[in-house]
Amino acid sequence: MKVAELCRKYGISEATYYSWKTRYAGMMVSELCRLKTLVASNRRLKQIVAEQTLDMQMLKELLAKKLLMPEARKAAVVYALACLGRSIRKAW
Repeated sequence: MKVAELCRKYGISEATYYSWKTRYAGMMVSELCRLKTLVASNRRLKQIVAEQTLDMQMLKELLAKKLLMPEARKAAVVYALACLGRSIRKAW
């Protein structure tokens, strides 16, 4: 079957076909499943690192001094919500 007919049958462009061919040529189904799993776990780990970085940044900004009074704690939470864009759960 020609590439043009194959692309028409599945509704993809020839450029998409050739980019998939260069990316996944010679891979077996098990390797593709493993690749998909690795990409998903890598994305999840990057998200975790980004969240931890935001938490560390928030702590460095807010905990420059001790927050002993309830008013100071509440002001710190309000600052974390408004300026840093953190959730209430993370701010407390």
